[in-house]
Amino acid sequence: MKSLRESFEENYEPVEVPCSNRRGFRIRYEYIGPWYQWGEDAVRRKREKRTIGNACAVSLMLFLAGSTRNLALNYDRYVEFFGMLSAASLLFEVIGTVQFCTAKEKVTDMNYSDINAKMRLAPTVHALLLLCTAAACMAGIGVTVSGLGVTMCYLGAAAASFMIYIRYSRLTLSSLSGKMQTNMVR
Repeated sequence: MKSLRESFEENYEPVEVPCSNRRGFRIRYEYIGPWYQWGEDAVRRKREKRTIGNACAVSLMLFLAGSTRNLALNYDRYVEFFGMLSAASLLFEVIGTVQFCTAKEKVTDMNYSDINAKMRLAPTVHALLLLCTAAACMAGIGVTVSGLGVTMCYLGAAAASFMIYIRYSRLTLSSLSGKMQTNMVR
């Protein structure tokens, strides 16, 4: 695996730009690496970003609605264990979704790798852990009327997280080559 420095040196080249300082120039780094773009159609890309963002918000709200209920069900050790692990994966899911939804039309190689890893792994892990949490809810104490609401919140959040993974996986990816300038100044 490449270090951050090796990746930077591979994808950026220094260019001297005239400037009114002591040296008479400044160094600007131009990105020469590959660019990535999700989908070809801008309207579809915006719709997918909006759908994925809404699904992440639904997943977050349902998880919080289920996990903050003061029931004995939420204090079961297996429910707590899987719930805490799913909270950690939810954090990465939210960060990845925000990065994806706020990404520009074209992203660099490093940004794409970061977003892609989070958007493929975090929603899947979150959904699986929430399914384990819901199973622990049903197996631990049994299904009660109040516990059924918590279990349904966990199942709904798992469905929303799985939908994020499915929608992101269906997006087409274009790799663009070419030299585009960035404003990295040293």
